[in-house]
Amino acid sequence: MSEPPRPCPALIEGVNAARAEAGLPPLAPHPALTAAALAHAADLLSNGAFDHAGSDGSLPLERVLRQGLSPRLAAENIAMGQPDAPAAVAAWQGSDGHRANNLSPETTLIGTAAARYPRRGLVSDDQRLWIAVFAAEF
Repeated sequence: MSEPPRPCPALIEGVNAARAEAGLPPLAPHPALTAAALAHAADLLSNGAFDHAGSDGSLPLERVLRQGLSPRLAAENIAMGQPDAPAAVAAWQGSDGHRANNLSPETTLIGTAAARYPRRGLVSDDQRLWIAVFAAEF
């Protein structure tokens, strides 16, 4: 059953819990990053894709810039198949590159999205999608 993209506060809570355990300050939710995460989720769903690159070739920083925010840097974590947000954060914490995004001392902002792929005969069928977009303020 398909679910449209929606913000996912539970991802923010999980990432911020991991940051607290590492002695780092929490990330603040930002509407432009949430909009970038939601737009990328919608693009991935509509194309049955799972990639950091959008269908137009865009990368996370480009998608954040489109939302009117000009950060020093942007990063993105995506996950597919985990049953809930805590499991997605745990998967990210178990991957060096994703963990580095979660625990970057440079980032201060976060936006998230969660969705479920529709059934289309693709590898992504009926899987949950999780996205976190991170940025460092100007």
